[in-house]
Amino acid sequence: MKGVPNSTLYYTANKYTKHTDDNNKLWNMYERLYNGEKIGFDLLEGGNRVNFKFNGDMTIGYMKEFERVLSFNSEKGKLIKMIE
Repeated sequence: MKGVPNSTLYYTANKYTKHTDDNNKLWNMYERLYNGEKIGFDLLEGGNRVNFKFNGDMTIGYMKEFERVLSFNSEKGKLIKMIE
């Protein structure tokens, strides 16, 4: 999924779904997105990843929180754009 690293996908799927294998966890998460649910992705994975912030004064810091909330907004079964 663009904008969300694979490791964050697995981290989020593990957070929301317990007691099943990784493929089923991912499937359940995508199904929830397909059904219109908004899911927040912690891009820092609970502190296991770091994301640097480059400031205008040429200093470099790090982000303490970085969440991206995604949902699929299209109608079920509706083709948004055809790629040829």
